[in-house]
Amino acid sequence: MQQSEINTIVDNFYETGKIIAVGVRYGDAPECGKSFNTASNQYEAGISLLQVNDLPGVLSFAVAAAKSRKLRYYIGTIINATGGDNELLMVDATPITKTTYNKFTKSAEGKKSSLVLSFWRTDKMAQIGVNHNHPQIYQKWEDAYQQKLTEVLNG
Repeated sequence: MQQSEINTIVDNFYETGKIIAVGVRYGDAPECGKSFNTASNQYEAGISLLQVNDLPGVLSFAVAAAKSRKLRYYIGTIINATGGDNELLMVDATPITKTTYNKFTKSAEGKKSSLVLSFWRTDKMAQIGVNHNHPQIYQKWEDAYQQKLTEVLNG
């Protein structure tokens, strides 16, 4: 894949705010398709995910509290918004198996999805100062972006 093709995919996400991905969470997705943020007492824009594709996961009090639930895997659309614990959000989530999850992350579509999302996350983190306030978190995402960029460019 050429850099110009990558730029087009990234630009498309910034324009549409949507990209197909796989995600994992503790417990079943809420039937209404939206997670509830108890801190703000409001619904989020989609279901919150522990991890998307093979990108860094989220560590939070909510995640720690949910660890007793079974891991559930989904495919759907990641939107360009985050939940209350800065986790990625999915809409139109469909349950899948762990095997399907793993296959997607290794596919060309999965690699492109991870590239776009890791770029978007590092960009968003830099905009809000995470790169200065929490450099280790930012660095994990920057490393993921650089790895995905290399994978996609090298086919």
